[in-house]
Amino acid sequence: MKIFYVIADGLGDDKIKELGNRTPLEFAIKPNLDYFSIHSKYFFPKVIDNLAPESDVGVLANLSYDPRLYDPGRGYFEAIGEDMNVEEGDLALRFNLGIVKGNTVESVRTQLTDDELKEIVDTIKKELTFPIDFDIKEGKVYRGAIVFKKSKTPFSMYVSNNEPGYKFKFFKNAKVGYAFKDNKKIRKIKALRKDAIYTAKILNEFIDKVNSILRKHAFKPNYLFVRDASIGPIDHPSFEEKFGLKALAIVGMPLEIGISKYLGMKVAKIEEIEDFERVEEDLSIKANALKRNYNKYDFIYIHIKQTDAASHLGLFVEKSNIISKVDEYIFGTLKEIVKDDDIVVFSCDHATSSLKKIHTSSNIPVMVSSSSFPKNELKFGEKSTKLKHEKLKEIKDLIPLLLKHDE
Repeated sequence: MKIFYVIADGLGDDKIKELGNRTPLEFAIKPNLDYFSIHSKYFFPKVIDNLAPESDVGVLANLSYDPRLYDPGRGYFEAIGEDMNVEEGDLALRFNLGIVKGNTVESVRTQLTDDELKEIVDTIKKELTFPIDFDIKEGKVYRGAIVFKKSKTPFSMYVSNNEPGYKFKFFKNAKVGYAFKDNKKIRKIKALRKDAIYTAKILNEFIDKVNSILRKHAFKPNYLFVRDASIGPIDHPSFEEKFGLKALAIVGMPLEIGISKYLGMKVAKIEEIEDFERVEEDLSIKANALKRNYNKYDFIYIHIKQTDAASHLGLFVEKSNIISKVDEYIFGTLKEIVKDDDIVVFSCDHATSSLKKIHTSSNIPVMVSSSSFPKNELKFGEKSTKLKHEKLKEIKDLIPLLLKHDE
């Protein structure tokens, strides 16, 4: 038996009037998903509590690692996903480049080419002098990672973001980020505990210096947003130790690469293409990686990013079209290669509302397909999974359930 686990970022959505009161998933043309749904079971779990989780939380939960126990904070994943060196005592963060006018945040996502983003990061490295050693690395479009090297005063993860829209819940050593509806006023980093005062001070100084450089050169973005401070990994079993499955991750973004490395998965590093106009090229690359690696692994995780990006822009028709392309390339490939005892999962790390343009705390639609399952008359979508689903409180419990099925 092999398990193919497809996560479409932000797949779950709201009913939309312009789509005939259907969601983008329900509106999509998806003959291959319809094929898999014939012998499938649906689940409609929460990701974690009643929170609108960030993607690191949702991916860990889907891979059956409870974020309350194992999430060190997104900054760490972003940094190691960029192949940055994060040592004990270092502080890692995700950054976005955005635009501020007056005291108001106009955008936290300035669309940049690879060359534009690299030029900005190279300029920061060249011109910024700072009392603490740091490394900064560009990622994709508007994002990247920063690592501050260990200082005499210890760093703390107990600081707020200066990017609006995200908060945290802390569980012992773990840090769970979640989205909430926020205002668009600029804000300083705040210490959430006394031992984080130094970290907040350092981050605010760094942000101010970077913003001065951005304004000096009149770059398109004029503001540095940082979030999800992390001080490093939490002890955990590898995916193979936990489940006895040799696993491959077909992922291209730093966050998902970082999580996969953290769990000890082999990463089929591919170039992630976020451009909506090139989504077929991106999905073709992932489908080919799926074909090449079918016989080599017991568990293959594939991540699709564009569905979430479309939601954040309110592009619900585009999101539906992307789902149709996922059906064509990913599930079309799976239809060709899966064998009778294989299991195919289609899930998401969180729901993202195309109307509100934010992550939500909604339950998520999940399809699990196996030729051994009884016939299912309902096609896959939010309405059908809510109407008829197996018991599963949180998505973190799905993989153990699948392995019980194989016994």
